[in-house]
Amino acid sequence: MSAIAHIKTEIRLRAAQRGFYLHRYQTNGQRLYQPVISYALHTSKQKPHFSKNCDGIICRFYTVEGKTEKCQAYKHLSNLLRSI
Repeated sequence: MSAIAHIKTEIRLRAAQRGFYLHRYQTNGQRLYQPVISYALHTSKQKPHFSKNCDGIICRFYTVEGKTEKCQAYKHLSNLLRSI
């Protein structure tokens, strides 16, 4: 299991203890090859159409999602995990 998959599992478990669900969103940024990836916590299992409609914490980063502990996604998701 990659570091990103592991931390997402930890976030889901901790969020579930507090009544939240983790939802992932991805859009194209203003630049052609720069995705915008968002992870948002929401009280409903059903995913809202937009991340801004989630009622929990939103973690957003502007880079491709990696798999190791050195990638930007891991740093952002670590902050999300600490804030739950």
